Amino acid sequence: MLWLLVRWVRTRADSLLVWLGVVTAVALNDKLLIGAFWVVAGLAILVFGPQELFGRPRLWLGALIAALSLVPTLLWQRANGWPQLGMGEAVGAEVDAAGGRESFVPNLLAGAGWVIGALGVLYGVAVLLGSKSLRPYRFLGWTALGVVAVFLVANGRYYYAAGMFGVLWAAAAVHLEARPPARWWRWVPTWPVFVVSAVFSLPFTLPVWPVHWLVDHPGAPRPAYAAEEVGWPDVAGDVAALYRTAPPDTVVVTGGYWQAGALDRYGPERGLPEAYSPSRGFWYFGRPDDTTGDNVLFVGYDPSKLAKYFGNARIVGQVGNRLGVRNASAHMPVWQLTGRTASWTEIWPRLKDMRA
Repeated sequence: MLWLLVRWVRTRADSLLVWLGVVTAVALNDKLLIGAFWVVAGLAILVFGPQELFGRPRLWLGALIAALSLVPTLLWQRANGWPQLGMGEAVGAEVDAAGGRESFVPNLLAGAGWVIGALGVLYGVAVLLGSKSLRPYRFLGWTALGVVAVFLVANGRYYYAAGMFGVLWAAAAVHLEARPPARWWRWVPTWPVFVVSAVFSLPFTLPVWPVHWLVDHPGAPRPAYAAEEVGWPDVAGDVAALYRTAPPDTVVVTGGYWQAGALDRYGPERGLPEAYSPSRGFWYFGRPDDTTGDNVLFVGYDPSKLAKYFGNARIVGQVGNRLGVRNASAHMPVWQLTGRTASWTEIWPRLKDMRA
């Protein structure tokens, strides 16, 4: 989207504005965060230009496309009590628990890549705000600062602002390229930079390590949550073995959406029924039927919210992965809950949990 916007500023080709609307529509149906960008960018363009953008009919055609794409989401949100707002509160609580607003900017710069990536971001902001040659794009520098301010005030996650990195690095590169090269770097080839960057970034961006190697190197650099899907077939196998010995009319409920996803992916081939979970978006996928589910296999550490609606709760096993990779599912207990005392119609609304 930023590429299209920059290209329009350079070429004034209004067909790009329709594609801006299409790309925004796709983004809105993935995450609503792109709306914060457009609010900030709109204000920055209004103040710093190019104000003529608002007079282009195709901009408003693109805006109409984006708005229409959002109608089903808004209808669903209204019908379900605006869960996006509840998710925002949950994210804010997680941010507070992880260090709060004080860690936002340091984590954002670290996410850009210490040291060169962070310097590129800062340099890009500086040249967009101060360089005469990049004056037509000055609004992007203020947009970057505004996006950071919005998510900082809203107590959002630091990487919500990371979408601005690309345009800031591009501005820094263009400005540096226009400067007379220093003697010491004039003849330096650029390809080693890309090679070194790829080698150092791969472990942080892709799961390149063999999973058995992670057992002896739990602190190895890797993408966030890269180990969480390790052992999902084993999780499903462990639950399936317990399900085969469970009383009739047993349903499977998990405390977290990760485990529910694992069981929905690998459970059917092992004889497991549909898994249910009150965790975040999984809660909306459905609940057990009132005519069944008198007994529950609960996969999770704390069944207390659910157990109050059953006569008995006891641990009957645990799940893990055969490789022994440490993740959230390793050694997670499985509980048998028997003797349901209320209908699932009554129980399910009280279980919804927006926490991770």
